[in-house]
Amino acid sequence: MASASVVPSTPVAASRSASAGDASNIEAFVASTTPVFIARRRAEDVRGDGETSSSKDDDSYVLSELWDAFVEPSAFGAEVPLRLQEGQDVSQYYVPFLSGVQLFVRGEAGEGEGGGEGGGQKRPGAGTAELIFEFFEKSSPYTRASMSETIESILEENPRLREMTTRDLAPSSWMSVAWYPIYRIPQGTMLHDVQGCFLTYHALYVGELRDGDIACPLPPRMTDAQEALIDQRVKRALERDGGGGGGRARVLRPFGLSMYKMQGDVWAANDDVTEWMNELMDGAYTWLRMRKTVHPDYEFFSHFG
Repeated sequence: MASASVVPSTPVAASRSASAGDASNIEAFVASTTPVFIARRRAEDVRGDGETSSSKDDDSYVLSELWDAFVEPSAFGAEVPLRLQEGQDVSQYYVPFLSGVQLFVRGEAGEGEGGGEGGGQKRPGAGTAELIFEFFEKSSPYTRASMSETIESILEENPRLREMTTRDLAPSSWMSVAWYPIYRIPQGTMLHDVQGCFLTYHALYVGELRDGDIACPLPPRMTDAQEALIDQRVKRALERDGGGGGGRARVLRPFGLSMYKMQGDVWAANDDVTEWMNELMDGAYTWLRMRKTVHPDYEFFSHFG
């Protein structure tokens, strides 16, 4: 994983703009933990294949650029603006862990390839896709390595994954991130009100679909309030990038969600938000069951959540 110089912002209580302030707590969580990162290198620049299909409209990126987006939250937590039942605005910080990932390549591109824990294994319903790597975290949250450490360990053992791009993948490639609360600013409020833990699911492939492709579900449309929060994060990412590298912002909206310890009314939402949340939960359930994939964290969340 490319090294990154991280200078955390000074922690302050979350402030909500007029539009972003309309987001419920669950909407604010999803919008604040959705990966937002700067893609500086085009896929063909990394592959060196001389292709010219990439253009200003090409959303492909190098996977290591996505992994770099988790360096700061792995160390300091991702800031999520929440509103408590008594009306107090706080910043709750959630730390990410790599919960699961499966990388597939198209059959014709991955013929005879091994590598990774999946090593050429075929999966039910995979169509022409071939699994080249998978990882599922099975350790207790209290004993897990940080997401950045886990990814670095994976890349050291599988160096070819370091420069892999989204154009190298098949549409069935995905990852899941586990988010656990670590601290809150200001302190002094009851932690159990917002101690919920989450799994978010993200598709990794970028590109057009072909006949026979098995693709991850599409992310359900976020609300205007959520998009306002994401727009703020995109603006900050571009400002930190300085614009000198010609990078473009990427947003990896989730297609699935699972929750644990969702107690109390602090996470309550209106009917429209509840429907959106149910779409996300259905996305995770449907995808895992359709692929016949056992995701340990999901099984735990489902059983005890």
